[in-house]
Amino acid sequence: ALMKLSNRLTAVPIALRTRPVFRDALRIFPILLYPVAPHIAADLYQAVITSADVAEAEWPEGYASVEDGATCVYAVQVNGKTVH
Repeated sequence: ALMKLSNRLTAVPIALRTRPVFRDALRIFPILLYPVAPHIAADLYQAVITSADVAEAEWPEGYASVEDGATCVYAVQVNGKTVH
């Protein structure tokens, strides 16, 4: 999911990169990346937010309209057998 977000952010036309939603996405991306790749996330976060530490950043909150009643079912394979 983070790779898709990264690809979409780089595909945004230059004229639209000044919009607040794009800047917000740039601020949130390193926070989401931090648990997986902390060193890269720290460098990215400092490039976007000057002299700030990504480890101390607040985790982004989801949108209530998306969360209301939303459920996901994941299929997991254990020892060759699919479990829901």
